[in-house]
Amino acid sequence: MFGAISSAAPEAVLNRAWNGEGAWSDLYVDLCSAFFPGPQRCPMQVSCVALPIDVLPVPLPNVLLAVLPDDVRRSVPIRQRSFVAGRLCARHALAQAGHAAAATIGRHQSGEPVWPRGWCGAIAHTAEVAYAAVAPRERWRGIGIDAELVVDDTLVWPIRHMCMREPEWRLLDGCGSDEFRATLMFSAKESIYKAAAPLVGHFFDFMEAELIASDWADRRLDFRARPGGDLARVVQTCSTYFGLEGAVVHSVTTLPGLPEAAS
Repeated sequence: MFGAISSAAPEAVLNRAWNGEGAWSDLYVDLCSAFFPGPQRCPMQVSCVALPIDVLPVPLPNVLLAVLPDDVRRSVPIRQRSFVAGRLCARHALAQAGHAAAATIGRHQSGEPVWPRGWCGAIAHTAEVAYAAVAPRERWRGIGIDAELVVDDTLVWPIRHMCMREPEWRLLDGCGSDEFRATLMFSAKESIYKAAAPLVGHFFDFMEAELIASDWADRRLDFRARPGGDLARVVQTCSTYFGLEGAVVHSVTTLPGLPEAAS
């Protein structure tokens, strides 16, 4: 979850995961009818799509396995299919957003996606569904999405201890069960991390994002970066939109593409 983010130029860290373009294209065409709009509530100019993982063939075609990253190729089949489903979602989201060419999604040495020039995005998974969201960098500098099953009561306190201070927890009063509130805060801060980590360049703590307001009717949480932290170097405030689909909490965070003083 918290892999170090490479500072190398994207061109220098692309691996062979997308070199077998024909294999990816064939599978993408076969599955085009299986994509559906992501359940996340997304801001303007953000494209989000989803794909059920079980629509992928078992096993994956050898021609596709041959071009997966080494660690993914050596992993269990569900990990392979989750990886492929996420990348296919990213490709479809880019196409829906108006990216002209068949999108090549690279991979940092840390495992983070490398997006086409001029675009940002994020990928998330549950055990059953993969999601991807993309946006043009001229509008959003970063985007993060997350999907989490609502935790059981044994994890509420550990999440509170890891993710937030007491005033933040109190801001969620009336927003559902303790299990939902804990999951929501974890998911929201995970999406902030995904949005900001490529800009920060390395791991930063969840405590660097502080909840300052919640709007249950609008399904929105507002955060500010704690002064002096790494997150504050790239954003001062941001909003996370959330939703609940069955037992899964979804969150989306976007970082403005222009300096906030000018927006």
